[in-house]
Amino acid sequence: GKTWGDPIALDHRPFEFMGHDNCMKIMQMPDGTVITNTGALFPRKPGYMGIIWEGIYRSRDGGKTWGDFSYLVTRGSETNVLRLKSGRMIVAIRYQGPHLSDDFILDTLDTVKYRNTFIKNSAIAFSDDNGYTWSNPKVITRFFECPADVVEMNDGTIAVSYQQKNCPTGARGLVSYDGGKTFEDEVYMIDWVLKGGGHTSSVLLPDGRIMTVSVTPDLQATIWKPRAK
Repeated sequence: GKTWGDPIALDHRPFEFMGHDNCMKIMQMPDGTVITNTGALFPRKPGYMGIIWEGIYRSRDGGKTWGDFSYLVTRGSETNVLRLKSGRMIVAIRYQGPHLSDDFILDTLDTVKYRNTFIKNSAIAFSDDNGYTWSNPKVITRFFECPADVVEMNDGTIAVSYQQKNCPTGARGLVSYDGGKTFEDEVYMIDWVLKGGGHTSSVLLPDGRIMTVSVTPDLQATIWKPRAK
């Protein structure tokens, strides 16, 4: 990492541009394919203006060229993708848009302007074909609790870190012991501040603990570990 080569542009088709939103992580699959997820808030594709697209680009030559785009989600952005030990893939999504009848809306002074018009939660989805198709997103947090990142522990426990944007703000955590099918009610207070909001990014350390970096609004790093089941 001391020196770097020239930037390489992705083949952004089928859009006129892609990458206006966050490009979160780069991951290498067992066959050597490198994938990166990226999105665009207002991609210029006929009939799709104003829809948030998120998708995956692939490279099979070590990052020299990119393409083979597949859709990830159309109602969210700021995704984080992880390949589980089982081979299944899981994605954490900042899921947002016009809310549906079963979406949770927090009716407070901070968020009342969005009530009955807008959702902004963290959701997860799964893929069993290396990220080409995904299950319907399942919301796992309340309103303004996003975006999220996901880590698989050595014992298969799934830990999700996310940003709490309702005061008091800060990084929070949820845990699933069944591969992400259900999540425990317990919320982990990774860090907190009175006001702020940003993103979290988590990695599994060699000793089995998690390091979560968050912006709240300063950059903070917390090492933590979920309770055993």
